[in-house]
Amino acid sequence: MHLFVVFLLGVTTLVRPIQPLDLYNAENARYADFPRRRAGHRLAAEECVFVLATPHSGSTALMDALNQIPNYLIRGENWAAHYNLFNAYQRMSSIPQSPGQSYIHWREHRQASFHTVKSLYEAQAYQRKLPFFHEFQVDRVLIATRAYYKVLFGHYGNGVVAGFKETRYVCGTAFGSNQCSEQFSAYLHFLRRTCIRTKVCQLGNAQKDATRTSLA
Repeated sequence: MHLFVVFLLGVTTLVRPIQPLDLYNAENARYADFPRRRAGHRLAAEECVFVLATPHSGSTALMDALNQIPNYLIRGENWAAHYNLFNAYQRMSSIPQSPGQSYIHWREHRQASFHTVKSLYEAQAYQRKLPFFHEFQVDRVLIATRAYYKVLFGHYGNGVVAGFKETRYVCGTAFGSNQCSEQFSAYLHFLRRTCIRTKVCQLGNAQKDATRTSLA
């Protein structure tokens, strides 16, 4: 029989519900190649549950128990594939601080139109190379992340509580041993922002974790 402890980190609600994002003003909306003004809460899953566990801690049993709830669909392990989303989010979010980006103050142009972005690029490209040129802001990267998750895991609509369980988000596997706690905390923060309402369950095997790689 498995001996495990479940730590419910609780329902984490974003500071405010995701509102429709309008990065183009009405005058320049016709230039949009993506329906940004409609890219609001419909691109985010309503409610998610994630089970993060160490191996042999009873995570499969918990997944099965949760799936007995009529509107729950918690998937099994995905070889830590969701970490790729986290990695992409971190990398894309760091682009504004990349070399060459300091010449353009993107915070002052958060609602810039297509033509404004092109003008900013041309003004700088005339003087220097811009190998890291991007106007991506964190809010757009987050919307893209939420849309990806909702299409894949939230496929059946907002009435279904979606999620997955995984045993690979542990020190020495998904997270390097040197900065494991920092990386795990950052990943938890990312998970909580993936959906509008999020619950994270942490499981650890009390008998085996003392000798095995454990959660951060």
